[in-house]
Amino acid sequence: MKVLHVTSGINPQSGGPTRSVKGLCRALSRAGVEVSLLVLRGNDPFENPSGVNVLRGDIPDISDYDLVHLHGLWNLGLHRVVKLCRRCKTPYVISPRGMLDPWALSVKKWKKKVAMCLYQRKDLQNAAAFHVTAETELEHVRTSGFSQMCIVSPNAVDLPEKMPEWHTDDNVKTVIFLSRLHPGKGLLTLARAWAIIRRHDWKMKIVGPDLYGHKQEVLETLVGLGISDEWEFVESLDDVQKWNAYRSASFMVHPSVSENFGITIAEGLAAELPVIATKGTPWKELDDRRCGWWIDIGVVPLAAAMQECMSMSDSERRQMGARGRRLIEEKYTWTAAVKTLLEGYRGVLK
Repeated sequence: MKVLHVTSGINPQSGGPTRSVKGLCRALSRAGVEVSLLVLRGNDPFENPSGVNVLRGDIPDISDYDLVHLHGLWNLGLHRVVKLCRRCKTPYVISPRGMLDPWALSVKKWKKKVAMCLYQRKDLQNAAAFHVTAETELEHVRTSGFSQMCIVSPNAVDLPEKMPEWHTDDNVKTVIFLSRLHPGKGLLTLARAWAIIRRHDWKMKIVGPDLYGHKQEVLETLVGLGISDEWEFVESLDDVQKWNAYRSASFMVHPSVSENFGITIAEGLAAELPVIATKGTPWKELDDRRCGWWIDIGVVPLAAAMQECMSMSDSERRQMGARGRRLIEEKYTWTAAVKTLLEGYRGVLK
């Protein structure tokens, strides 16, 4: 099977989509698929995934491939690839990457309405299948009016060969948030929840790039609430530093308004941290598997969950973290994710 994956760009600072596209292509290659990855924004600096033929900028001959898999929406470069797929009668699969979520659709709403009328709806209607990472994203595809086959295959986690040792501080414990600084990630809600708790034996560590200028708004909110000295900001970390940061924390919080998956939630669980995430994410298993809290969006539910977790002993939190690690090992490895996706590909190519 020869498959072309297409993405508009790969920015190492852009978070989950970048890591998941690269990880997915690498895992498919290991499973015996001949994989090419076309990055339309050809000047993006990134390390090529092993076993994957990386193409930059120019669109290859689509007829050379059995299947094309596109990641994302609202991009004219992706639309050009779709037009070539239709011309060559090559089936294509679309991963919306959360872009059909109602909250995501409300951002730059009128531009998206115009794009949907001009080209996006037709591109979606003619897709052979959709690839979604959770049942909630499947619902968004259906409510948007598309009835094609949906391949439900989650993202997965690239685990380090050896997890770092724990190095937490008994005097001041750490809560970690790791993601892009973006209005949809719930940082203002987190600040207001933190102001309710005011636990001076705890600190908040925010790790992630400020790609949208949102950090200034967060800082002003912290100053207004009088809690700025209890929060630490780290711009970005490499992989080794990232896993060390997870293992220096006592639990993780991810109060996002909207996520199609939330790869850092999976990483936090893999690092054996209890995780608090909102119902804007698809992580009901946090409750089902007793490895965290899956809460309503809002200040009060977030403050209550954090207070409950802070009140636990280290031993109780470690037990929750161990259950989370088992969940990742059972369901969220690339081996498991690729098996499901390949079954979907074969269904498309019948």
